[in-house]
Order: sequence, then C-alpha cells, then structure tokens
Amino acid sequence: GESFYGIKISLEDVAPITTPNAIVNYEYAFKKLNEEIGQLKKKYLELPKKLEGELNRIKNRNQPQISKLKDSIRNTEYQIRQTKLKARQASVDLNDLVEKAKTEQQHALKKVKEAIENAKEQEIDAKNKIGEIEKQIKRKIKTKERERDNKITEAQNQVATQTKQIEAEIAARKNAFARRKEEVALQKNQELGNKGADTDRLGAIDKLLSKIATELTFIEENRDTVVEYKKDKRELFDRVKEFKNENQLLKQKLEQEKQKYNRLEHSLKEELEVIKNSIKDIESRLRNIKEDLAEFSRFKSSEVYQSIESFMTDSDENYKTNQRCKLIIEDINRAYYQKITQETQLKEDINKFLGNFSEQNLFNFRTNLITIDEYMDSSEKLMDFIEEDKIAEFEKRVYERFANIVTAIGKETTELISKTGEIQTIVRKINNDFMERNFVGAVKKIELRVDESANNVVVVLKLIKEFNDENALDLGEATLFSTPNREASNKKAIELLKQLVKEIDNYKKDDVSLSDSFELKFRVEENQNNTGWVEKLSNVGSDGTDVLVKAMVNIMLLNVFKKGASKRFKDFRLHCMMDEIGRLHPSNVKGILKFANDRNILLINGSPIESTPLNYKHIYKIEKDSASITKVKRIVSNFN
Repeated sequence: GESFYGIKISLEDVAPITTPNAIVNYEYAFKKLNEEIGQLKKKYLELPKKLEGELNRIKNRNQPQISKLKDSIRNTEYQIRQTKLKARQASVDLNDLVEKAKTEQQHALKKVKEAIENAKEQEIDAKNKIGEIEKQIKRKIKTKERERDNKITEAQNQVATQTKQIEAEIAARKNAFARRKEEVALQKNQELGNKGADTDRLGAIDKLLSKIATELTFIEENRDTVVEYKKDKRELFDRVKEFKNENQLLKQKLEQEKQKYNRLEHSLKEELEVIKNSIKDIESRLRNIKEDLAEFSRFKSSEVYQSIESFMTDSDENYKTNQRCKLIIEDINRAYYQKITQETQLKEDINKFLGNFSEQNLFNFRTNLITIDEYMDSSEKLMDFIEEDKIAEFEKRVYERFANIVTAIGKETTELISKTGEIQTIVRKINNDFMERNFVGAVKKIELRVDESANNVVVVLKLIKEFNDENALDLGEATLFSTPNREASNKKAIELLKQLVKEIDNYKKDDVSLSDSFELKFRVEENQNNTGWVEKLSNVGSDGTDVLVKAMVNIMLLNVFKKGASKRFKDFRLHCMMDEIGRLHPSNVKGILKFANDRNILLINGSPIESTPLNYKHIYKIEKDSASITKVKRIVSNFN
C-alpha cells in the first residue's frame, strides 16, 4: 500500500540499491523469467496442435464404434418407421373395433330383449304351475280337515245328546227307586220284626243287593254308550294308525310337491340369474364401448393424439389386442407425459451438469443447448465420453497442469516466507533501539514480535508449499520415482488448489503482499499497565500516552527502514509529518522530537495551534493568497 502503519513514506529521492551482486541477481532472475515466459508461450502455441492431434487420435480409435453406432441409429430409425406403421394400423383397428362394437351392440341388445321376453313368459308359466299345485294341495288339506272336523263334531253331538238323556232318566229312576225302596224297606222291616227275623242282618244284605243293583243299573244304563264307544273305537280310535299313515303320506306328497316347486323355482332363478348376468355383461360392454368412444373423441382433440396422428393410418394384425381403448389411451397419455417428464428431467440434469463448465471448457461440451435433439445428442456424447473413459485422458492433462501450478505456488511461497529472517532481524533491531534510547519514564518497555500469519490465503499457500516439498515426485503423470500414493497425492493437491481458489475469492484482493505473510504484534508496559501481545496499540494509558507510544513505534520502524535505504549516504535525513502532537504533554513533545532527531528523522508539526515553539528549529506560516496560491513564510528559526 501507500502507507506503513499509518505513516506515508516518500522514497522518490532515495536511490535504489545498486550493489553489483544485487544487479547480477536481478539480471539472472529477469533472464530466467524471460526463459520461463518463452517456454510457456511455446507450450501455449503447441496446445491447439496437440489437442487437434489428440482429437484425431481419439476419432480414429473410436471410428469402429462410431460405425456401429451409426448402424444402430439406422436400425433404430427403421424400427421407428415400423412403429409408425404399426401405430397407423392400430388406429385402423381401433376404428374397426368401434364399428364392430356398434354392430355387436345391436345384435346383443336384440338377443337380450328376446331372452328377457322368453324369461318373462317362462317365469309366468312357472308361477301359474306353482299356483295350481299350491291350490290343489290346499284344497286336499282343507277337505280332509273338514271331514275330520265333521266326524268329530257329529260324534261329540251324539255323545252329548245321549248323555243328557241317560242322565235325566237315571235321575228320575233314582228318585222313584229311592222312594219305593224306602217304602218297601219300611214294610219289610215291620213284617220281619213282627215275625221275629234278624232285621240287622237283613239290612246288611239289602245294602249289598242295593249296591249290586246300582252297579247293574249303571251297566244297563251305559250299555248304549259302550256300544257307541266301541263303534267310535272301531271307526276312529282303532284307525288312528291308519289316519296317521295317511297323514304321513299326505305330508310326504306335500313335501315332494314342495321339493318339485323348490327345484323348479331354483332352476328358474338360475336361468333368470344367468340372463341377468348376461344382461349386466352386455350393458357393461356397452358402457365400456360408450366410454371408449367418448374417451377416443376427447383424445382426438388432445395434443397427445396430434403428436401420434401420423402413426394412426395403417393397421397391422400383430398389434391387435383385446385391451380396452380407454386403457390404451391411458397408456399412450402416460407414456407421452412420462416422456415429457423424462425430457424435462434430462434437461435439468444436463443443465445442472453443464453449469459447471464455461463455453470454452476443456472438454468441448456444448453449454448453449436449446432443442431436445441437442439435449439428446449431448447426452449421447456424454455417454460416449464416459464409456470410452475420456476423462482419464483429460485427467492426465489436468495432472500435468496442476503439477506445474503447485510447483510454481510452492516456489513463490518459499520466496515469500524466505523474508521471515530479515523481518525478525528488523524487529530485533527495533527492540534493541528502544532499550538503548528510551526517554519516557512512564513507558517501561515497548516490544515487537513476529507471529505466524492468520491470513487464510497465506495459510493455504503454506500448506501447498509443504505439500509440494513432501510430494514433488508424486504430482502429475506417473514416473519412475512415483510412489503408490500418487493418485491420493494428486487428489489432495486438487483439493488444496480448490481451497486456495475459495480463499482468494473471499480475500477480494488481487495480490498477496509481504505484510500478509506475518502478524506483527506489540506489547507495552506503562506504569502498572501491560497490554499483552496485541496487533493494535490502544488503551496503553491516557490519550497522550497512546499517541506517544504509537509515535515512538513508528519512529523506530522508520529508522530501521531508513538505515536499509540510506547505505549510500552517511547523513541521510527523513522528514515526517506528525499529527495529533497537541495531545502530548509539553515535556514529552521535546523528548519525542529529540527521539526522532537522534535517528535523523525530522518531525513536522502541522497543527494550527501553537505550543512550545522553542522546541522546534523552524516555524512557518502557510496561507493562500487571493489567487488561491499557497505561500509559505518562515516566522522563527532556532539555531541553538
């Protein structure tokens, strides 16, 4: 830069170093650089020829494969033409299928209507037959039930009537017999008593006879009932088994009739279900045909159909199919949009890939692609590039180039950091200078130190330099001296170069100066205050002390550089403008002036405020006249 730690230095009047050895070194370095420039120009001019030769060699080597690919392209074009013919045939087949579907639809509808009419007639006949059978069975059942009920009612009525008559007659006879019995018994007992008979014994016998007579009477009275019972038993009760057998036979017949009915009903239902299924199948086919026709009508107005319309003129028996037209259209749409998606993805992938290359890239990849044919051609070339392993050839060229770059960076970095010893010497002289001529009692020590640079670019440059020193034989192409780690070393070198490029972009400067290769740190002890090692001096003490310390450091730096630049002159003096001198204590103003004058550095106080004028040798007044011309007038000079 134009300043050194805030102090501008003009070296226009300083003569350059013209020692014989330095001149010889410069001439040798200049000659060597010219030779290197000539070699680089020669290599640069040879690169197009070399590249053209490489391309011709690659072309000749790949000519058989190119021929095969051309044959493959011709075969593919033939297949495309055949596919177009087949697509046209498919279109014709589709139209035929539509017409055939319409005809089949009409015939199917006619058959369905006839089948429905027949099924309805059969269903009516079956229902009529079933109704007649059910009526006959019901009539027989009702007849038998009526006969049974009539017989039971008749028998019950007869029994009830006879029972009433018998009961009435029995009651009358009982009453008469009881009266008569009482009369006879009374007479009998009187007569027998008169004759001296045993009336008690006779009473017992009478009771027994009465009991027997009662039983005989009961038997006689119920004889008709027994006869009727026997008749009923003979006609009814004894025939219970017969009635049960007849009932069982009737039930069996009824069950057989029901089974016949169920079989007939099941058969008719199966036939009806078959007819319904046939109707559903035909209706489903009709719906499918209508849907296919509607879908094809919509499809004809789409961009997909327009893209394949040229293929829809001819037909081919090999491409006939039973698949629905709707499904075929869905497959065509899916394939069409999948093709668009794949083309879009291909464009994105290729653009993303080509985004890593400039238009004049090393691989001659086209970067300004527009049409899909250009993208397809680019992808095929990229496939050839990968399959033929062309990257290995370019890798070989890149290795040659970056090996030279790494070597050059290592050499320049070595030259850059070789000045570290000289810088350490300068710092040591500055530290010694302060110890010898310190005039400020409050400042006990001012010390400088050189540390490793924290600049990221310099750090990476040093890493590259160290890597080049350790792996010089492994960089670039394989040689007799290469080690098995050559590939890893090359990859590491590329990573370091990438890191360097990244740090240079972040650095945002065009070059790296010597001051970037190290960190200059200061440490000041002032009374009880120790700043520690810092890059900038601040808060050493009061404002005046800060200005004083900074001025002393800058004067010591100027003195060291002045000595290096003034070897031709024994009495070499340097004039410097000092700012902010008004902040110094008056006792320190004279001291800092003497501190600088002892080193042949003359300070100029540019402050407009006058203070301690006797400390200066000359006092000037600077002003502009009416013509804006600056004039300098000497006011006071002190020659003591």
